[in-house]
Amino acid sequence: MLSVVQSYTTINAEKQWVTGMEFGTQQIGKWLVLFGAVIVTAGVVLMVLGKMGLFKLPGDFVFGSKNWPLRGWRIYLPLGSCILISVVLTLLFWLIKVSA
Repeated sequence: MLSVVQSYTTINAEKQWVTGMEFGTQQIGKWLVLFGAVIVTAGVVLMVLGKMGLFKLPGDFVFGSKNWPLRGWRIYLPLGSCILISVVLTLLFWLIKVSA
């Protein structure tokens, strides 16, 4: 019979073999840092694209004004920008798939 320590190390070895890595608190911390960096990068890219006028294309609708019933509230519907981003990402992923 296996002792408790031997069974624990066997289970850990199997888990590491299946996942390919030990999954502990440090690994979770690394993933959180990575996700934070991705979110910050996405925010910076959106700010730069906004300054370049991406979200002011024809087809980007803005509802509301200062005298609208919900004083100062505006609703943005960036339909043209979403279509442009979709087309660019589709072409990019298609090129990656074709070249691979």
